[in-house]
Order: sequence, then C-alpha cells, then structure tokens
Amino acid sequence: MMDATTALSRLTHRAETAFANDDKARATLADSLGKASALQLTWQMEEALTASAIAKPWRDLAKRIERHGVREGLAKQKAEALEVLLQYGMTASTSQIRNVAQLAEQEGLRRFLNTVDTIEIDEDAAAG
Repeated sequence: MMDATTALSRLTHRAETAFANDDKARATLADSLGKASALQLTWQMEEALTASAIAKPWRDLAKRIERHGVREGLAKQKAEALEVLLQYGMTASTSQIRNVAQLAEQEGLRRFLNTVDTIEIDEDAAAG
C-alpha cells in the first residue's frame, strides 16, 4: 500500500513517458510522410499506432484522476481496461492497418494493467 501522493507521482511519471513516446512516434511519422519509402512508412505507422495505443489508457487515467481522485480514478481505469481487454475477440479486418491498430490497443491495455497491477493506494491516505 502507498499513499495517494506517492501513487500519483509514480502514475504521472509513467503517463508522461507514454505521452512523450506517443508524441515522438507521431512526429517521426509526420516528418517522414513526404520523404520515406513505403516500407519505412509501414514501420513508422506501426510504431505510431503502438505508441498511441500505449498512451491511451494513461490519457484516460489522467482524466479520471481529475474527476475522481487518484484512488477511485485508478480503480475505475483498471476496471474499464480489463473489461475492454476481455471483450476483444479474434476478429480480423480486411484492413491490415486496422488489425495492427487493434492488436496495438490490446497490447497497450495489457501493458497498462501490468504496470498498475501492484499499485494499491491506502484508503486512509487517499482521503487525507
């Protein structure tokens, strides 16, 4: 168990890292659109999709923390991420880009849950 301030600090650090990686991957892709070969663009598109998917649950968590506080916001985000992850099926689109995006979203949710799994906020510390 940890207090809300410590938990918020750890969560913020993880979120900021995910946001920076997302921004960097998107900027690299945008910069390469007019210059790179098609093969290079596919790698950069995959990197951007993956970085964006990894950042998404952290962005959602930040919004929840603003509305509900650290303890409740984290609990709600963990529950939603798990629910969404469990609802995924093995469907495949005819669009390979869509398939990569869906797999990236699943991986982003798994990574988020793996990271926050051991973070438990002391109820007394969260209230104070």
